[in-house]
Amino acid sequence: MAAKTKTKTKGKKSKSTGVDQRLVKALAHPLRVEILTILNERMASPNELSKELEEGLSQVSYHVKVLKDFECIEMVKTEPRRGAVEHYYRATTRAYLTDNDWRSLPDSVKPGVSSSAVQIIVNDVFDALTGGTFD
Repeated sequence: MAAKTKTKTKGKKSKSTGVDQRLVKALAHPLRVEILTILNERMASPNELSKELEEGLSQVSYHVKVLKDFECIEMVKTEPRRGAVEHYYRATTRAYLTDNDWRSLPDSVKPGVSSSAVQIIVNDVFDALTGGTFD
C-alpha cells in the first residue's frame, strides 16, 4: 500500500469558505489595513508610509513584507537613496470583503476585521474634522 503525501496548494480561496485567506490574514492587523488602503490609492515606499502613518519604519517594513508575502502588494520600482535602495509598492488586492465573504468568515476573525475597519473610519473622521474638510 502506497503512502499518501499531502501537498500544499498556494490557492487564494479556502475551499470551505470561498474567502481569500490571504486577504483575511492581511486585514487581521490594523496597520496592514491602513497600509493596504494607501497602496490601493497610490504607490508608496515603507519610508513614505512610515512618515504618513506616524509609525516606526521597522514596524511598517515588517507589515509591508507580510502584505507582500500574502501577495496583496507588489514592488513596482526601486530608487537609490543615500547609499541604499528605496522600494515602492502598490496593492494587487482591493481591501474589501463582499457580504458573502463576510458571512463565510469564521466568527473568531470577524471582531478583528471589524475593529480595524472602525478604527480607520474614526481616524478618517478625526483627520477631516481637525483639517476642516469634514463637510
